[in-house]
Amino acid sequence: IMPPKKELTPKLPVKIDHMLILLAYLIIPTFTPNLMAFDTNAPKFLSLALVNLTGFILLFSNKQIRLNPGILSYFFKTNVGIVYTGFLAVALLSFFNAINPGESLIQFSKIFTVFSAVFILSVILPYDLRYFRWIAIAFSTLLIIDSLSVFYYVNELIQGRIGSISDIKTIYSNKNMLASAIFVKLPFAVWLMIYEKNRLKIAGWIALFLGFTATFFMAARAFYVGLIILTVIFMVYLLINYLFSKQKDLFRIAGFYLAALLLGLIIFSVTQQFLYPEIKTERYTESVGKQLATINTAESSVIARLEGWRWSWEMVREKPILGVGSGNWKVNVLKFENQEHSIFTYLYKAHNDYLETLAETGLLGGLLYLGIFILMARALVKRIIKKESAGKDELYPFLFLAVSGLAFYSIDALFNFPADRPEIQVIFAFF
Repeated sequence: IMPPKKELTPKLPVKIDHMLILLAYLIIPTFTPNLMAFDTNAPKFLSLALVNLTGFILLFSNKQIRLNPGILSYFFKTNVGIVYTGFLAVALLSFFNAINPGESLIQFSKIFTVFSAVFILSVILPYDLRYFRWIAIAFSTLLIIDSLSVFYYVNELIQGRIGSISDIKTIYSNKNMLASAIFVKLPFAVWLMIYEKNRLKIAGWIALFLGFTATFFMAARAFYVGLIILTVIFMVYLLINYLFSKQKDLFRIAGFYLAALLLGLIIFSVTQQFLYPEIKTERYTESVGKQLATINTAESSVIARLEGWRWSWEMVREKPILGVGSGNWKVNVLKFENQEHSIFTYLYKAHNDYLETLAETGLLGGLLYLGIFILMARALVKRIIKKESAGKDELYPFLFLAVSGLAFYSIDALFNFPADRPEIQVIFAFF
């Protein structure tokens, strides 16, 4: 797991245009205001598309790339590139089953926008592996900023100036999006803590500690469950690496990670117990254990998710080949909605991107989408079980970042809909 001793990349001159594009991806989609729209979704997808357009212009105006077209085509020769392109094609074919072609066009535009970002990054990032360090630093910095903003509003809650944790959203559309943005940035902090040295290692731990603490305060039960699952997986991963490499530093990494997690939990628990308003009228002000205990099949939000998942399977059974059409889950679900409830609540998302994608693009599309995650995990596992130490592979640290990032992203995708959130899709594109 530890980085190789040799220099990761030759001392190439930093390309200013590359740095500007990377900076644009990091900042613009996240901080684009709603521009008088209903929420920030549409303006942020638009800004991401404009960054893509600028990226394409810079790439195709680069003489080195024009003389070496293989640089552009390489992505389409990789396993993940092939699977991702196949998913794009199936999503397009699913238009034939769409009730509302307009919704399909909108959804495909989103899919293609994210795909374009992945493609552009696949051309830029291999030029200089130092980009990964700067990206990890930038996202960890954003993680710190997001976390500190949460602490500021928690203090506002304690002082009685806001009424609920659900009012905390900062630059995002709602509380859940802020919680998601914090959660999926955690792997960058883990990466700095593991692979960097001295001050950057300390900065990574601080970002991780603040991110864990903010996650507890945001009271998103899906991410509580995710932290439990991913912490167990990470500990098992470190143990397996130790059995192969016998690196004692792995115990230190485990200790730092668990210390950040436990310290964050203690700070939240003490605050929740002694500083929160005495009259606790909502789940968000309860302890982690009590909040997790509210997860049951009789709870309204759980019922809504289970219904959405069940309806997704019904759609797959009806149209297993090409699905109900990209973006048409929200249309097809109307025949299942409001059959028994006197109060109409429109569940326009399945709250599970894998099931929603499966329903919209059929078995082939769903498997191709899932294949992106499986192929990445498979590549990491193959490197772990090699006879030689994984630390001798100069690309191993970056593959670890990609796979750990997709693991955190997957928790969000299992319970929410990050595929419809541009600021989260940018992070997905980097992974």
